[in-house]
Amino acid sequence: MGLSRFFASRRRQQERTLLQLVAAINDQRYDNLTALVTDSVTIVDTKGGRIEGRDKFIEQDRAYREALGGPGLILESMFAARGEVFARGRLDSDNSHINGPTLWRVGFDDDRVDRIEITRSGGQPTVASFASSRS
Repeated sequence: MGLSRFFASRRRQQERTLLQLVAAINDQRYDNLTALVTDSVTIVDTKGGRIEGRDKFIEQDRAYREALGGPGLILESMFAARGEVFARGRLDSDNSHINGPTLWRVGFDDDRVDRIEITRSGGQPTVASFASSRS
């Protein structure tokens, strides 16, 4: 396999992993996260929110979705570059304070997610800022 094919295959695998992660989060199938994220996964946002570790991420995401009416993440586009996947999408919820665009920059350790940087506009909460506000 040539080098360009190797990297194209790697990018496709990382994009599939991100899609599987979003599906697991939306369906609250947190047991699937073991195969998708590292034990030390870090989730950060532009407001300084931070979650470290898979178990903490699961705990905080569950609480976030419960408190905010179960918003769903819908990815609208993504592209992979330099070992990361950049995704644009939106949160969809009955809660108008939650609805709106989101950008994710996702880093990997091999084929598992190791870092997620979340950007939202207008002070909309992320799971990382929600977790930080509870600490």
